[in-house]
Formats: sequence, C-alpha cells, structure tokens
Amino acid sequence: MKIVIFGNKVTTSILLKNLLEKNYKIHSLVTLDSIKKDSSNISGNDINLENLARLNNINIYNPISYKLNNKKDYNFFIENNFDIGLCTGWQRLIPAEILNTFKKGVFGWHGSGFEFPNGRGRSPINWSIRLGLKKIYHNCFKYDVGIDDGKIVETRVIEIESNEYILDVINKATEHIKESSCRVIQACINDNLELIEQSNHAYISLPKLSEKDGELTHDMSIEYAKNTVRSCSKPFPGSFIINEANQKIRIWRLENYLNDIREINKNIIYKDNIIIIRFKDGSCFSNDFELVPNNY
Repeated sequence: MKIVIFGNKVTTSILLKNLLEKNYKIHSLVTLDSIKKDSSNISGNDINLENLARLNNINIYNPISYKLNNKKDYNFFIENNFDIGLCTGWQRLIPAEILNTFKKGVFGWHGSGFEFPNGRGRSPINWSIRLGLKKIYHNCFKYDVGIDDGKIVETRVIEIESNEYILDVINKATEHIKESSCRVIQACINDNLELIEQSNHAYISLPKLSEKDGELTHDMSIEYAKNTVRSCSKPFPGSFIINEANQKIRIWRLENYLNDIREINKNIIYKDNIIIIRFKDGSCFSNDFELVPNNY
C-alpha cells in the first residue's frame, strides 16, 4: 500500500510518527518549503517535519503551489500512483485531478460543534470554542472536490470542557486522527472500507478567523471575551487588547476578576503583575500576557 501524507503542522508530525510506530510504511510527505510556510502564516507549523521524514527515509515533495495547481505538482502524483493519501495540517482544497490519481482516495479530518453538513469551512474548532459550544463532531472523511463535502468514514464526539483552551481540544482530536488513520489504512488493505454519504441540504459554513479577529473590546460580555481567548490561544496567534497608549497586549489566559473596579475610570488596569480588563458586564484578569512591540 503506497501512502503519502499531506501537511505542515505539529499534527502532521504526530500522525506520521504514529503510523511509523504502527509499522506502516510511508512513501512520501507533501509539505511546503520553509519560505512558503512562512508566507502562508501557518499556525502550529512544525519546523522539524522534514527532518522527521528524512530520518525515516521518507521521500519529501515541496510543491510549487500550496493549491497544488501547478503542472509539476500534478505530475508528481501521476508518476507515483499512490494508493492512499492522509491529510492533516494542509489548509487548502486538493484539486479533483490530483484526487483522481489515488486508487483508494485521500482522507482527512474536520471537527466542529455542528454535525455535517453544517460546520464546513475554516477554523471550525476555533469557532466551536468561540461560540461557547460544548462538543465537536470530529469526522474522518474521504476528500471530494468541494469544501468538506466528502463521504464520512467515522465520527467521534469530543467534549469541550469550560476550562479547556484550543490546544486541549486539538490534542483530543489528534488522538482520533491517530486511531482512525490506522483503521482507514487497514480497511483499504482489506478492501472493506465503508463510507457514509453526507446529506445535501442547505448548511451553515464557517468563515476563516484571522489574527485580527482575536481583538478584545470592552463592549464584549465576559463569557464571549473568555471564549475568544480560549479559541485563539497557542498554537494560534492569540487574543489581544489595545491599551490607551495604542499598544497591543497579547492575552493568553483570561479569568473572572471577582472584585469590582467600576469606581475606577479605566478600562485596563495593571496591578500586582496582572492585567485587569473591564467588559460590559464585569471584569476579567490575566497573569499570562505580553506587550507586543509597536511595529505590529
């Protein structure tokens, strides 16, 4: 079984290591070169991914285009005639011409607080936390030409605890990626892979969240502000607030502040190595924050 992995992130490395530990032979890794990775602003990028591949004698292919729409990229897949592709940490659609070169297909994962077909689109786990949802439906599915519209292999419901940040949820989802990837490969080897069609009715699609969407403003509720911080903490760029001196302050953690600061005519207060931020229905504090240089 000739297997190729697509990806650029830490989750890609975890997937690759797990398959190697389970004695699956990986033929190739498709990953962006360092220049393209930097210009693409990939959160959770793993700079050691190629070294991992080299240490395990895995062929590395750096595509010409992140969208894989260059003729050289297409030829790579035609020439290799792969059986299976596994994709995590690759934030672009794979063209139909390339998908069609695979004997068994390309498989990936997508999790959001909405059951398929709802929740398709970008930043799905981030959105789930930002919206205060309590679980995600984490799908392993076969890629098709549309956005997250392929047939489903399996779905795992993953709970989101109120004190969990984005990395905590990603770690849970990564466990499902590790387990389900082995099941997919084995089912393809045994030629007994079963797929479930998604319904084709109207659905809610999620837009991409960018760094600027992490800004905290004083007209937010405490709940929404805390969820925003939880949704874009590491490995993402993080939430931030702009102080009266027009300085950006990165906020990595946010908790309720029990004391009342309404008598103080300020929205941001520094006190005993913490920052206190006023919102429309009360205040929060953080002891995990940093000042961003003024050239932001």
